[in-house]
Parts: sequence; structure tokens; C-alpha cells
Amino acid sequence: MTFEIVHIIDKMEALYRIPRSKERFDIYLNMLQGGSGSDMILPIAGYNPMGNDFVLEKLIDLKKLDVENLISEELISLNRTLKSQDSTTFQVVINLIDDVGGAWSEHCTTDYNSRFKLTPLLRRKFSTPIFWTSENFNKNLIVERTRRQVYDTVYNCKFGPPLTLKDHVQQELFVQNESININDVNELQDFEKLNRFYQKHSESKDYSLIFNFLYGDEASESLGYNNWGHKENACFSYAIMLSIMQNEKMS
Repeated sequence: MTFEIVHIIDKMEALYRIPRSKERFDIYLNMLQGGSGSDMILPIAGYNPMGNDFVLEKLIDLKKLDVENLISEELISLNRTLKSQDSTTFQVVINLIDDVGGAWSEHCTTDYNSRFKLTPLLRRKFSTPIFWTSENFNKNLIVERTRRQVYDTVYNCKFGPPLTLKDHVQQELFVQNESININDVNELQDFEKLNRFYQKHSESKDYSLIFNFLYGDEASESLGYNNWGHKENACFSYAIMLSIMQNEKMS
């Protein structure tokens, strides 16, 4: 299994320099679907085709950081690690998601889909690390986001999409072990509380429950879901603590 970058930053910049119009939207659709008008030939569905000048500014910020070459260098390193009998090659395409003020994409549901609902992308051999217009970009963020998306892709290829809460935690634990520097983690949540909830609901397939464990009460409330008393990113904190405990047992 190998991953290779597809250079699209210049094309997306050119698209956003076209005044917002039906012409821009039609060009975007042609890039996305080609002449078929039905299938996806380039995975740019995360981009807002009618984004304003702020989206263009953030795209230029990524370009100034030489984002595609940074990702390409990281992929070369990852490909060495991922060598196997699987000869599949995935095309890696950056997506810049407009989440400012809910302008185009709801942050948490889009983040969920980018991690856990990858089947349509995997079928077409695509992998799409995402960046947000609300973020301040830097080299470490670009590398970490690339590693995360690669290992989410690897895990989904091997085990399929997660169904239960346990499946989601196991995927995140795998990704944490492969891509996260735990020394950079600033705040961890109450492990015992999270563990009690996890042990009770690990086999649940309730999306609203799983979503709440992943993103917390505030995100759930904004979408009309039930609350279970979780802070933002509870599951990710839980996975980090599990990873720390596993590493301590091995040392």
C-alpha cells in the first residue's frame, strides 16, 4: 500500500480567482465529476465551490507553506513503513473545508465523515487530508493531519467502517499509536469517567451516542442530539490515555 500526492493547490487557487458565478460552479463540477456528471474523478467535495475571498486567502496560506511538497515528503517516509504485499496506490488530495460560521460545512459531522466514513473514497483509491478555514496552519499541523488521514485509510481498508463505539475507539487508538506525539498533548480528561461510559456502551451502534463521546455535549446540542455529559473530544482524549497505558505496560 502506497500513497502519492496529487497537486491541486494551483488549480483550486485558479478556481477561486474566478468571480463567484455559475461559471465557477460549473468548472468545479467538471473537476469533481469530469464529463460523467455522476461519478467522482477528483475528491474535492470538501471545497466550497462558492467560497468567498477568505477561502482563497487560506488556500494561499497553505500554498506559502509549500503544503503539497511537505505532504509528499511525509508520504515518502510513510510508504517505507507501509511496505507490504498490497500493491494498491492511493491518491492523496488536500481538501480545504470552509467551517467559518457554518458557511459551508458543519465542523464535527464533516470531521466524523473524514475519519470514519471512507468507503466511497477507498473504493476510488483516494485519501483526503482535510484542513479548516478556521485554523492557523503550520508544518507540524500539516504533517500530523497527513499521518492521521493515511492511518485512518489503512485501518478502514483492513477492518472496514466502524459500527460500534468500540470500533470507533479501536480505530482512534490505532491512529493515535501511529501518528500522535503524546508529549504534545496539553490536557487529558477524567479517564475513570470515560472508561465507565465506554465499558457500559462499547457495543452500542447509536450514532448520537458515539458522536457525543467523540465530540461532546456542545456539538451534540447544536445538532439536536442527546447529551451524556462529555466534554469536547472525549473519545480522542480517552484513546490517548489508553495509548499511554499500553506503552507503559510495554516498557
